[in-house]
Amino acid sequence: MRILVPLLPGLGDALTASPILRAAIESGAELDILTMLEPVAEYARALEGVRDVIHIPLLEAKVRDVLCALSLRHRNYDLLVLPFPATRWQYALFARAMSARRWVLHDYGGLSRIFAHSATTTFVPLVGGHRIWENHRLAVAAGLPASYDRSYLIPDAWKGENRQANTIAVHTGSMAFKGNETKRWPLERFRELIVSQLAKERSVRLFVAPDEGAHALAFADFEGRPNFELLSIPLAATARSLSECTLFIGNDSGIAHLAAGLGVGCIVLCGMTNPTRLAPIGAVKALRPSHCPSCHDEGTRRFSCVKYLRYRCIAEDISSALVNEHIERALAGGLPELEISQHGRYSL
Repeated sequence: MRILVPLLPGLGDALTASPILRAAIESGAELDILTMLEPVAEYARALEGVRDVIHIPLLEAKVRDVLCALSLRHRNYDLLVLPFPATRWQYALFARAMSARRWVLHDYGGLSRIFAHSATTTFVPLVGGHRIWENHRLAVAAGLPASYDRSYLIPDAWKGENRQANTIAVHTGSMAFKGNETKRWPLERFRELIVSQLAKERSVRLFVAPDEGAHALAFADFEGRPNFELLSIPLAATARSLSECTLFIGNDSGIAHLAAGLGVGCIVLCGMTNPTRLAPIGAVKALRPSHCPSCHDEGTRRFSCVKYLRYRCIAEDISSALVNEHIERALAGGLPELEISQHGRYSL
């Protein structure tokens, strides 16, 4: 059997598609993965059991992208599984442009349902669960051997060997797409946090993606300080370095999901996104003290503060002192496994 799984742009989205990828690989099928951003392509290429990785930079030229999808029709896949959350109708249209005997995706209604409809399309009802649970349900609906393993599928080559004591990993960024960057904790708060951790003679590794040059400049004056490293390295090297750390601190981002998948305890700073459905899987503290309810859902077109409070939930309601307090607790007693939601409210 030949299977195609188009992974969504974010690294976190790709990792939460692990139930589908794992089940497809364990089934012994010929698995092809379609990717839209280079970090996700790098992840897919590192997985064992993947026959081919097809990379189409989806965010660059929409007409060309559809033509590229049409060019794949000759492959005649037996099954195409579109992971959650492919809420935009463009994903359904893109998937249907590729030839497959059967399509499996969630029922997002509207144009998405119209474009994806066929005699061999299986629509899976949404139940508002965590992304990894929703993708497990897709794997089951596709008839794949999907045991409920809620861990992330991490390439073996990405795993480091030795965890180092009192080493704090920090990542200040997140994917910059449709306002996604507005959910970040302010850089000045990260500076305060790093200063306090260095003062306690802990090692700090600051991870900066190659396209986050402004973040590197914001910490240029930290270069040369004892126990401080600023790392802007490829994703595989990032993973190996992350896996050596004691604790990870960062925004709700793909790197946070990667750190959790590597077994690193994570304190994830959440603002407008709902941690019960989007937080990384593993030993994770999803820190969200704000009384302002989460206002971003999978169907929301942009990351916008609906109450026009200038993203107070992340910009003001999480202080560096509060994060430091949770770091001390985590280092003293560890972090419990995150409880994920299987059902909940959602909007499209």
